[in-house]
Amino acid sequence: TALIREFTAEVEPYKDKYALPLDLTSYPDITGDEVMEFHGAHGCEEACVDKVFDNNEWQTLKELVVIGLRHAVHADNTASARSLVSRTVPIAVRFPGMLSLSCIRPMLSAAASDEMLCSVGAYYIVVIISNGQMTGRLKEALVVLKSWLEQSDSLAFRVSSWRKMTNHPESKMMPFVGGQAIMNRSTFYKALQRVDACTGLLSSLIELSQIVSALQHPCLRLDLLQYILGLDTRYSAQVL
Repeated sequence: TALIREFTAEVEPYKDKYALPLDLTSYPDITGDEVMEFHGAHGCEEACVDKVFDNNEWQTLKELVVIGLRHAVHADNTASARSLVSRTVPIAVRFPGMLSLSCIRPMLSAAASDEMLCSVGAYYIVVIISNGQMTGRLKEALVVLKSWLEQSDSLAFRVSSWRKMTNHPESKMMPFVGGQAIMNRSTFYKALQRVDACTGLLSSLIELSQIVSALQHPCLRLDLLQYILGLDTRYSAQVL
């Protein structure tokens, strides 16, 4: 372990692929914490990470994943972050409600690139869905959309709602004058209802993915998605 630390002391993290093809399993005294620190900062062979996942219970593993993610965020090593998140989702489906938000929020703030926002944000979304923390915000968003749709027959109301979107200067008036805004928000409302009806993490993720894929020029829809998922304005439609 000391040899590894000395070897990597001057090595710059590599952002697109694993920088060091080292098999850490050949070091019998290395701990899971150290593998995750190394993988987060520099990346290592998949077999090393697989061994950590295979040899630890989920209660311990979730803490090790956070260690790896924290080091990946610090190094802006998106490849390692993605590999950890992709391994975590299937386990979170099996053990819902066991992940904690408290250690993830600082990583969201520290993410230095859109790619890292995607990786850490994906983990964050898994956490809030599996813990049931998205449910209340989702229902509030449905109330907001339903109220807007109920008043949308009025042209004056639609134009007024467009003028209030000062945080979206790119928004155009014509979709509100015509019927496009009504159609978009009605479709969005029905899609959110399907998310609300989901009973598991995987089905919720699938429905949310379909919603995001269908977005083109969202304003209120983007605001509501950010609110529902607890994400800040860095999570544009492109990042989502």
